[in-house]
Amino acid sequence: MKQANRIPYVSRVFGTVLALLTALSFGTNAQITQLTDYVMFSGNGGAGSTDPGSAGYGVIFGGGVTIIGGNIGSYRLVQSGNGALLNTNIYSGGKVVLGGGNSVSGRMTAQNLYPAPATGTILSAGTNATLSGVMDVGGNVVVSSGTVSGPVHTTGTYSGPTPTNGVTNAVSYPTLPVYPDAIVFPAAGATNITNTQTISPGNYGNVSFGNNKTLTFNGPGIYVFNSIYSG
Repeated sequence: MKQANRIPYVSRVFGTVLALLTALSFGTNAQITQLTDYVMFSGNGGAGSTDPGSAGYGVIFGGGVTIIGGNIGSYRLVQSGNGALLNTNIYSGGKVVLGGGNSVSGRMTAQNLYPAPATGTILSAGTNATLSGVMDVGGNVVVSSGTVSGPVHTTGTYSGPTPTNGVTNAVSYPTLPVYPDAIVFPAAGATNITNTQTISPGNYGNVSFGNNKTLTFNGPGIYVFNSIYSG
């Protein structure tokens, strides 16, 4: 009788632990992120920002970059050049575009919400990609070549190396942080600085220094410059 009584108890404990682990897993997928979680993050315009032109808002970096830890995020676009080593998560509210030879060990999400939902490829990676983490994409995924461990979750189609852990349509995205409005500073002044000098808080023009020049800031406050150049 004692043996028979123990089996349901163990089963209930195991079921409780399994349910808890399942809940934690779903909680991880739907996490709420903060700005402090990111090593780089781009907003989507707003008060005090300057329109970047045709390139659009986003985190865009060149080739050969190494980023270890934290998250990279953007409301619109995360784009890399060739040969990037990214031991980080990538969370985009729009698209993700990776150059050739990129290695990404973290999770990648591309929600396809900003600036508006689009058709076509929402996450792309160039040749010889090594993608190890989970991918959640609101649209089509194209990986030119390489290895994809996955799993890949997409509401569209998948084209590329067969993911080790398969392809499903069960997408889940983190909540991106609220991006604060840019701080609007006072306009620059007209006084240019070319020689060693001590200045107090105020508005100045251009600072242009050659060798062996020193600019000393006399106390805390707001110093506004049009440009600073040291040649």
